[in-house]
Formats: sequence, C-alpha cells, structure tokens
Amino acid sequence: MSDLKKKNPLSAAAFLAVVSFGAAAPTSSFAAESVDDRINACVSALEAAGEISAADDYKVRFKGERGGRLKQLTIMLKPVSTGASNVSATCKIKKGEVLEYSLTA
Repeated sequence: MSDLKKKNPLSAAAFLAVVSFGAAAPTSSFAAESVDDRINACVSALEAAGEISAADDYKVRFKGERGGRLKQLTIMLKPVSTGASNVSATCKIKKGEVLEYSLTA
C-alpha cells in the first residue's frame, strides 16, 4: 500500500476534497421529508376535504408505503369512539403535497 501512496500522492487529497464537497452539498426538502410528515399530510388532506370529521377522532395506523418520488402511502384510521367502522386511506404524495387520495370502509 505504501507503493500506491508514492505513485499517487494527490489521490488521497483529491478523495478528501470530493468527500467534503459531497457532505457540504445542499439537500432537497424532499429528502428531509419523513414518513411521519407524509402521514400527517395525508390525514390533513382528508380532514380538509371533509372526508373525516377531525384528525383527533381517529387513531392512525401506518400500513405501508411504496414508490420513488411519487409515494403511495396507505394508512388505517380507527375511530376513537366505539361503533364507527375503520377506514383505510391511500394517498399519493409528491414533495409533501397530496395529489390524490382514496378511501375504503
């Protein structure tokens, strides 16, 4: 390995420069978005559209997520009060914005 250092003395410095530049590169807001943020966006969109009464009236259970830039998030909404039925919701989210949703009882 000492032979490699003698042949390429600048390779280690160039590598460190590339690594430090990559660490300083700005990240997009999409990369910082978490699953909790997407769940909250989905529930808020359902509440704003009048599909559910109030977010506090439901216990939210994460079912799954798939996709790349366009995330398809599935959640189960269980009513806190007894007697009401569970609702399954699927939201399509891109960059924190809910593009469409569907509900099944």
